[in-house]
Amino acid sequence: MLDRAYLPGTTCQPDRQNGAWIVQAHEWGKYVGRADFQYRNGTFTLVKYALIPINLKRSVKAADGSTSLTHYT
Repeated sequence: MLDRAYLPGTTCQPDRQNGAWIVQAHEWGKYVGRADFQYRNGTFTLVKYALIPINLKRSVKAADGSTSLTHYT
């Protein structure tokens, strides 16, 4: 499961229980979850998993010392 301290861009992995993938996109619509699977020779494999931030902003410090909020990319 996803830790509440997740930061965009860091790796994450869905949970797997009893052979079923448990995926979630964090909380309150902050992310869209994307899971890419491959089915080959009777085997279902997770290839890639990512959380994509939606309207989530971070604080950025400018050269003049001021700070502003900008969207994660």
